[in-house]
Amino acid sequence: FTIPHQLAIADTGSTAHFGTIDAPVINKRPTLNPIFIRNPNGDIMKSTHEAELDLPMLPPAARHIHIVPALASSSLISMGQLCDAGCTIAFTATEVTVSVNDAIVLTGHRTPDTRLWHFPLPTSAPTCHSAMASIGSATPADLVAFAHAALFSPTLSTLNLALTKGFITHF
Repeated sequence: FTIPHQLAIADTGSTAHFGTIDAPVINKRPTLNPIFIRNPNGDIMKSTHEAELDLPMLPPAARHIHIVPALASSSLISMGQLCDAGCTIAFTATEVTVSVNDAIVLTGHRTPDTRLWHFPLPTSAPTCHSAMASIGSATPADLVAFAHAALFSPTLSTLNLALTKGFITHF
């Protein structure tokens, strides 16, 4: 069973948050003090970056995360780090909640396949940039010339017919 990357494991045994390379973070920077993590099989993983989880509803100390490229499966959210930052954690048979000042700020669910509690992480939507009128203003004649060129300069009779029949809209 593979855990989707947009889910992080609520980890009561982790000393800090450890994230995959695609964890939703801000202020990512190379670490000056890498952390070495020994796995049960004896392998050692190493952190390469530090950042803050992109979860602004958490206190600042609760957002600090170490990026560990060898974590291929899922990020680990440390329950201890959340508690040390002033959060209150509550587990039930099906759910985990994180509260700050008695207000629930994060909710996760227990997955039947793994029997682990998972938090959904935000996903980054691609940024779409646009400039509607970045410099100056075009004259009506300039706009018509641009629209005509954008349609690969059809003859005016063809353009008129397409406009009349409604083949070209929003012009």
